[in-house]
Amino acid sequence: MAEGLLEVNNIETYYGPIMAIRGISFGVPRGAIVTILGANGAGKTTILKTVSGVMEPQKGTVTFEGRALRGLDPDKVMRLGLSHVPEGREVFPLLTVRENLKMGAYTRTDAGAVAQDMQMVYDYFPVLAMRAEQRAGLLSGGEQQMLSISRALMARPKMMLLDEPSLGLSPLLVKVLAWGFAVSPEKVALTISLNRMMFPYIFFISLSAIMSGILNGFDVFALPAFTPVLLNAAIIAAGTGLGEAGLYWDGRTHHPFATEGGHANFGASDAVESELLHWLSTQFGHVSWERLVSGPGLVNVYRFLRDTHRGEEPGWLAEEMRARDPAAVISDAAQSGKSPLCLQALDLFMGLYGSEAGNLALKIMATGGVYVGGGIAPKNLDKLKDGTFMKRFVAKGRMQRLLETMPVKVILNDKTALLGAARCAAVRSGLT
Repeated sequence: MAEGLLEVNNIETYYGPIMAIRGISFGVPRGAIVTILGANGAGKTTILKTVSGVMEPQKGTVTFEGRALRGLDPDKVMRLGLSHVPEGREVFPLLTVRENLKMGAYTRTDAGAVAQDMQMVYDYFPVLAMRAEQRAGLLSGGEQQMLSISRALMARPKMMLLDEPSLGLSPLLVKVLAWGFAVSPEKVALTISLNRMMFPYIFFISLSAIMSGILNGFDVFALPAFTPVLLNAAIIAAGTGLGEAGLYWDGRTHHPFATEGGHANFGASDAVESELLHWLSTQFGHVSWERLVSGPGLVNVYRFLRDTHRGEEPGWLAEEMRARDPAAVISDAAQSGKSPLCLQALDLFMGLYGSEAGNLALKIMATGGVYVGGGIAPKNLDKLKDGTFMKRFVAKGRMQRLLETMPVKVILNDKTALLGAARCAAVRSGLT
């Protein structure tokens, strides 16, 4: 069993002569997520206030890491490593987002680590980075909730108390916040107060299994690390061609469906891509995404850059491309740094790959995640991790906020297609 972090035993708390809670006992193991469910007025907020020292219990004990908290002021409880995010957000409205975050770290003296933690919360909630110099009182309700949670994280707590974190928010924002809650469960324990009506959203916090049940955590790499949820999902796989498929979630299970989305018209996003489109159209007529996002597509991108004099092709590279798979040669030369032209081609290719993955995610509304398969992604994982792919994935104008909530995972198991076929056969034959 996990080590106990918080122990609440038989507490009673009053508002004047009125008893608010009685006989409340529970424990929170280290690294766990514990949810307190109850209707309005059931005493959830009072429980959290009693734990954090805002209210004094008339009976019972509260211990944190073996230390009794009864009688301690809230600031002393916070210094022990317990942060409380109260209901109603409670940000400092006249301070900027950045200043609010700094207030969360006011007890800390490790300036370098504080800066790292601020970047961490910006990574979890990118909208806060965009609003860093804006007054907190001008944020939307959901953004203020993100800020309130992030401010608590800035204290580097051992445990967080979150009171009605999803109250009044849209399901999409609940999902974004849930990923923030699950940010570091091995280090931060959570106690979350939820109204019964919010019970379905607990799954946004606690679910960690890969949707198909076949792949495990060692078979995928997250870009960045998000927790998958059971909603529509998309699969895009660049290899000898470009495969695109979807997984429809009916509330109980996923249903896979095929598409020929890789053959849809390629759409340019800037002047270079417009020139690339024209260059390819003179050779192929119709230019699909597969002409660019695939093994042969990487070669097409390279040839375009070479033929439009954007780089020099050394003799050794031309010879090697004649001797073996040109796409593999380009990828190897880019990753080794031996050819600036190949590196330029791989950069442009990864941007295009991210752009089409984002297109697919929007069309399928893949809030359950986008899985990147095929042979190219695992072999170029370092390049995928440098941000080029994700920058283009989310660059969808007004839809950027939505794309930022979608998990993206690279499938590392090269037998995934075979495993899927085997599972399909097993299901149809009644073996599972």
